Amino acid sequence: MPPIRIPRRTLLDGGAVLAVAAGARALYLWQSSRGPFFGEPLVDALTYHDLARAFAERGVFDEHILWQAPLYPMLLAGLYRLVGVSVAAGRIAGAILGVATCALAWRLGRRVLGERGGLAVGLVTALNGVLVFFETELLSTGLETFLLVALVSLLLEARERPRIAAAVALGVVAGAGLLARPVLLAPALAGLAWLVWGRRRRSAIAAIAGAAAVLVPFAAICHGQTGHAGLWPPSGGVNLYLGNNPGFPGTLTIRPGLAWEELIARPVRASGVNDPWVSAKWFEDRVRAFVLETPGRWLAGLGEKTLHLVSARELPRNVDLYLARPWSSLLASLVWRQGPFGFPAGVLVPLALVGLVAARRRLPAMLGLAIAAWAAALVVVFAAARYRAPLWPLLSIAAVAGVQELLRARGRRLAALCGGLAVGLAIAVAPGPFAPETVDLTGELWHGVGFNQLRRDEYPAAEESFRRAIEARADYPEAWNRLGVALARQGRYAESIPCFERALALAPTYPDPSGNLELARKLAAEEAAGVRRSPRP
Repeated sequence: MPPIRIPRRTLLDGGAVLAVAAGARALYLWQSSRGPFFGEPLVDALTYHDLARAFAERGVFDEHILWQAPLYPMLLAGLYRLVGVSVAAGRIAGAILGVATCALAWRLGRRVLGERGGLAVGLVTALNGVLVFFETELLSTGLETFLLVALVSLLLEARERPRIAAAVALGVVAGAGLLARPVLLAPALAGLAWLVWGRRRRSAIAAIAGAAAVLVPFAAICHGQTGHAGLWPPSGGVNLYLGNNPGFPGTLTIRPGLAWEELIARPVRASGVNDPWVSAKWFEDRVRAFVLETPGRWLAGLGEKTLHLVSARELPRNVDLYLARPWSSLLASLVWRQGPFGFPAGVLVPLALVGLVAARRRLPAMLGLAIAAWAAALVVVFAAARYRAPLWPLLSIAAVAGVQELLRARGRRLAALCGGLAVGLAIAVAPGPFAPETVDLTGELWHGVGFNQLRRDEYPAAEESFRRAIEARADYPEAWNRLGVALARQGRYAESIPCFERALALAPTYPDPSGNLELARKLAAEEAAGVRRSPRP
């Protein structure tokens, strides 16, 4: 068999994409490692980290690992078993996967738009600061992005050059995608219908078999261990409720902490059963009632969430990537906002809209179907920067196609395309600010760091972090309470008492500071009376 000869241009283009992608992610990791948050997984990242550590160190497999989509924490656990529990290792692994995503995007772009178009797609994806940020967080976003691009690539392969092995691989990717983020079910089903419509029924059957080969054993193992199949995480119920209820859009501003705990406790109080799957059904029932009783309000909410999806700005949800910009000059140059305009979305979204319309005959239908299916699934729930990020490689293909159409157009067609570009820019920029943008997460960021430090018994450092959290948000009862704990554990009981009092004044029903206050007063009195005690209450 003669050796496979790869054209020199292809090698150069692929090498350039890999070099830029790897260089950007390495530089960002190096710069951000000097900041205070690099080693501190926060909110969802902390949940993934704790689950992976428990699974890697003690083999703990219970229903907690199924609360969210389980594939990412299980892969992270495998990494921790290989190299030890290391946040840095998780970030580096995410960056490597991100480089692979850029290579896939380049290959897909080259297939659709030719050599030059593919190179542009690869470089745009490599330098997308949103992807650089989320890929290197301990979140499933980078994995979801890789799987979505791989899914579309394999669907095109199965349609154009049907082979059983490729179709089975397509099913495996779809099955893994469902375990990484259930939203990927939408483009997978759209792709399956596309194959059947194109008379590729054998490929569709092979893809179903490949997906079953992943999902059936996983469901059987999960059911044996936990009593649940694990194919649909119970967190989906509460997330669906957050974007579809009478209090929307205010519910999108509910943050982890007291407000979140109160929300999660509602179905427990109503049903008397503390089971996440029972709670998920309770939230789903509330959504169903909202849709049926007030369809007009629900449709209006879908309209607003569509504007969230195409916004030029990156909407936060538990993590705000704009807050990471001061620690990396690279990120600051790749992701920024000025007034209502945000980069890169303010450029890519209008160009992608132009490309999807003007280049629709050149772009494969599956590309538009995948974008539409993922986007529709997000709009039904809610769209935020973290959940929109997997679309960027596919939208980059559409955006490059849009640029090509603009460069080729003349006369009236050029004027029409420029008009469409202006309309797209207006849609991306004009609406807002939206409810999620009104929340400053700086205080929560420092509170999360302090919480981690408190768990590691680093009390002076935790004290400083909680003071920063309070400086950013003075009415933060959890930060006041934990500042008091950090002070008390340094033996500074008298100083801790006003902190617990302030926490109670801000949240009278918050149970933790009440007990802490009583103990601090007792220990402070004993200390004043000369009774020696350990500094830890």
